[in-house]
Amino acid sequence: MRDPLLLILAGLLLMAGCRPKAEDGIIRLSPKSHVILLDSLEAADAIIRDAEEGYFEKVQPLDMAIQMGQPLQNGRPGEGLQEDYRAFLQSDVAGFNPEEQALLREVFHQAFRLCRRLNPDIFPDTVRLIKTRARHYGPGVYYTREDCIIIPEN
Repeated sequence: MRDPLLLILAGLLLMAGCRPKAEDGIIRLSPKSHVILLDSLEAADAIIRDAEEGYFEKVQPLDMAIQMGQPLQNGRPGEGLQEDYRAFLQSDVAGFNPEEQALLREVFHQAFRLCRRLNPDIFPDTVRLIKTRARHYGPGVYYTREDCIIIPEN
């Protein structure tokens, strides 16, 4: 009798532990539009992806060296520098703290309402936000890559 009770209890505990992740990082604006605040691991993956515009195929060694704050080394293979650059970008991301999440929630709800006044279809279905420490372009520089908006922490 004791073994079945333990099995049932273990099953219940397992099911309770398999709940879906809380939606802390998602700002739902409408049934079809939402903003995703990427955590540092998701952001590190997203910041080095660009299948749309081919940024990483076009960026020049001098640009990478300037962004990393390193002197351009003559004779350095482009692939080695590219790997260092991608790792540098990945190390520059951070997650959003609760205060930032609350502010962004308010700002995006307001922006969504304003956009809907202009054109109900203007706001994209998904926007992903990446927070950086602003080491590669500097403070105050916002940019986009695919469906992401990259914003500095300041």
